[in-house]
Amino acid sequence: MLQTLGRKLSQLYEVSDPKGRIVPMEGMRGLAVGLVFFVHFFDFFYPYITPDSPLFLPFYFLANIGNLGVDLFFVISDYLIYGILLRQDQTYFRFWRRRIVRIYPVFIVAFVIYLGLSMLLPGFDKIGRPQIPVALWLGLNFLLLPGIFAVRPLIMVAWSLSYEFLYYVFSPLVVGGLRMWSWAQKWRVLLVALLYAGGVTFLAFHPDERGRLLMFLAGIFLYEAKRAGLLDRRPHWVNQAGAVLVLGAAFYVFFDLHASPMLREGPKLLKLPFDPLLLTIPLFSLAFFYLCFAAFRPSGILARFFSFAPLRYLGNMSYTVYLFHVLALEGVRWCAYRLTPPHGNQPVLFLVYFVVGAFAVVALSTLVFALVEKPLSLTKKPQPVVQPGI
Repeated sequence: MLQTLGRKLSQLYEVSDPKGRIVPMEGMRGLAVGLVFFVHFFDFFYPYITPDSPLFLPFYFLANIGNLGVDLFFVISDYLIYGILLRQDQTYFRFWRRRIVRIYPVFIVAFVIYLGLSMLLPGFDKIGRPQIPVALWLGLNFLLLPGIFAVRPLIMVAWSLSYEFLYYVFSPLVVGGLRMWSWAQKWRVLLVALLYAGGVTFLAFHPDERGRLLMFLAGIFLYEAKRAGLLDRRPHWVNQAGAVLVLGAAFYVFFDLHASPMLREGPKLLKLPFDPLLLTIPLFSLAFFYLCFAAFRPSGILARFFSFAPLRYLGNMSYTVYLFHVLALEGVRWCAYRLTPPHGNQPVLFLVYFVVGAFAVVALSTLVFALVEKPLSLTKKPQPVVQPGI
């Protein structure tokens, strides 16, 4: 019975071509979307616990670092995109056609559902009163412009898709225009290093969230490491442990910089004389590069962890999960607040709604994945595909 269930789940969630896949990458996407889930779960359900509850700090920590799942998506995304662009047979038209087919079917379904619910349910209304004509605002949302541009999104998490699309516009022009596939690897790496250094320098004088675009370049470094054969070597335990320690330290630094002072009895560990972005972007470029470098090996503890089937299944439908998890959580919250109104000291209910919320997200995402994303955006034997972010 368990074997039958396992085969059916595999048939539903497996999407990658066995010849071209990096199995742990699928689990890595599962980690990324799982982090984002904690952001919105905590935002919706924290009234069920108080700051002195044993549950508060761990969930608050995960909610604080959760948005970094988007940055991990950016790294993985450009690892794949850069590899596609280095193929000499890649044309701009073919590249963009694949990106549109990959992104828009699921996005259109989410867009229509959000639009319909906003018109039918006043309490859900995500349209509101835009400062520009509604039709224009909806058009800008449909073109995935919120995020890079100061446009309020209809779908809360869709801002990151504008980062993806901006990168899709310029990266083929750079790689194809300079014919970088014909360069020696050292010169490609040098160019990307100079671009990264220039971006960090610009960020020092003009701090801006759009500096997170630099995370895409970490994906290029990762691909070049793969091309040099560094990811094909058997892993050493030092790299496995080092990647975990570096990521843990980076998470703690980020939490220390962004946690509410109300949670602390003393001063923060770090007091920066500059915008925290100038530290966190290079820090997580390194941490996520190192994590992928250690995990995308042919063996090792990290490779086995990120190859765990349920985590990979979550990663394979992570784009759908990303676009629909807020909708599922809002539905659970709507029911929860009416059945059991929060009053701040209900840890059992908090955990119950955590399980119910996770189940609702997986159930709704599986439905959309099976009916829309897999048949319309993923071929039967696809090459490694880009997983858009938040």
